[in-house]
Amino acid sequence: MNSSATFTTLWRFRENHALERSRPTAPVLRERYRFAKAELLGLRALLVIDANPEEQSPATVRKHLDMLQSKQPAELIYVRARVTAYNRKRLIEQKVPFIVPGNQMYLPMLAIDLREHFRRIREEAPTFSPSTQVVVLHAMLRDAVKC
Repeated sequence: MNSSATFTTLWRFRENHALERSRPTAPVLRERYRFAKAELLGLRALLVIDANPEEQSPATVRKHLDMLQSKQPAELIYVRARVTAYNRKRLIEQKVPFIVPGNQMYLPMLAIDLREHFRRIREEAPTFSPSTQVVVLHAMLRDAVKC
């Protein structure tokens, strides 16, 4: 099962959700983000989708989510197509729930930290013992002297 199928199986969501009219949102947030309601394992969430081409600092993301949290009863989850490894690390340090589709899902409120890419296991490179190295060097140098 691919990651997009898993996403749609686990999540039920409604795109282009307008924030409730009774709770006004700052214009900077309405211009920067799109919103979608979602539900995962009974947890109601509001996906805060950053479609802006310029990545912003995790501190700014945290500030924007804090502004929204006071107006929304649901959990907020930051969604962005690409995030640099450095900023992903900083988002985790600040405990900002986020999803990078096809790469990582970090949801501390559900104790979830899923990653698509895993570290590769290093294979040991073949090594020669010191005595074998001496024999090979001797053979190479002997052939070089004959030429």
